[in-house]
Amino acid sequence: MEKKGGKFKVLFVCTGNTCRSPMAAGLMNKLLSEADFDGIEVGSAGTGALNGWPAAPHALEVTKNWGIDISAHRSRTLDEGTVEAANLILCMALEHHRAARQLSASSERKSYLLASYPQRPEETPLARIEDPMGGDLEVYEKAFMRIDEHLRRIFGDLLERARAPEEGR
Repeated sequence: MEKKGGKFKVLFVCTGNTCRSPMAAGLMNKLLSEADFDGIEVGSAGTGALNGWPAAPHALEVTKNWGIDISAHRSRTLDEGTVEAANLILCMALEHHRAARQLSASSERKSYLLASYPQRPEETPLARIEDPMGGDLEVYEKAFMRIDEHLRRIFGDLLERARAPEEGR
């Protein structure tokens, strides 16, 4: 798989690509910046997203409170090319993993649920980050904190995978 600039590509996937996955991508970019590591390219997409929508207002507010700016985010629909270009796909729920698998068979070996990575999604089908869409700021904060918990838990492993030779990815 050809990688743009040789970077390891991590893709976060949710439904509308306006709440969970942009918050996850924003946090991942912040963690990478803090670690002074530029070997990972971060993206996000949604299985039911409409292209071009900004992040939800509460998602913008919650991330801003944590020093993360996702104001430039615009939603995009998960498609076959995006799935195939990713080295690792971290989904918010099992239905997102299934959608990626339907788009490309290559996703089977590289798609996981964020809340249970590195276990296979079939082993932990209930490990999900709940969708805060329609909820108040507190609901968004809870979703963000769950994303934060799991990203920090796996961050070292993601750095190792990104540093590994391409065949080890």
